[in-house]
Amino acid sequence: MNHLAHFLLSEQDSALLVGGLLGDFVKGRLKGQFSPGIENGIRLHRAIDAFTDRHPIVRTSCKRPVPRFRRVAPIMTDIFYDYFLAKHWTQFHGASLEGFSKRITRTILDYDIELPAGPRRFVTYLAETRSLEGYRDTAFIERSFLHLNKRLTRDNPLDVAYSQFAENESGLESDFFAFFPELQQFTYAWIDSNHSL
Repeated sequence: MNHLAHFLLSEQDSALLVGGLLGDFVKGRLKGQFSPGIENGIRLHRAIDAFTDRHPIVRTSCKRPVPRFRRVAPIMTDIFYDYFLAKHWTQFHGASLEGFSKRITRTILDYDIELPAGPRRFVTYLAETRSLEGYRDTAFIERSFLHLNKRLTRDNPLDVAYSQFAENESGLESDFFAFFPELQQFTYAWIDSNHSL
């Protein structure tokens, strides 16, 4: 899952939320470099990613693009799913997407001292560009693929990946609605079982 989903799933606790952000930046073993709550949030981020990567519905989504895209299909699926989450936001959250985005970025930035420079710059960028709200816009999705195409060091077809969204939107949307409630259930059970870590 991508940023919007991780933030939604960890929003109930601010330390988990910060860890949800850092999960994309911190690799390897956790050795106490962050507070226990934040490190638990990083563990949650990793658990969500592992659950997602091995889920049969997500694997179905990854097989929908033509074979040329199979290597980058997991990246594409993460972004597609965030698009559907943003598009159908009111089915998953009581607050507006705009209000949620502002509150989440403000909460994370309140941890300024604990945030390394890279993640702090990133969440500042999210706030300034209102990128979390952008996920509901197909033009934003297309620009995201173009951006990732340039960021990845290996040659990849992400610059034309939006074509696969246009061709597979209905099936991908059905996959998302089948998968996301299961991910929510998994996440809340994980939090209940690991809240004291």
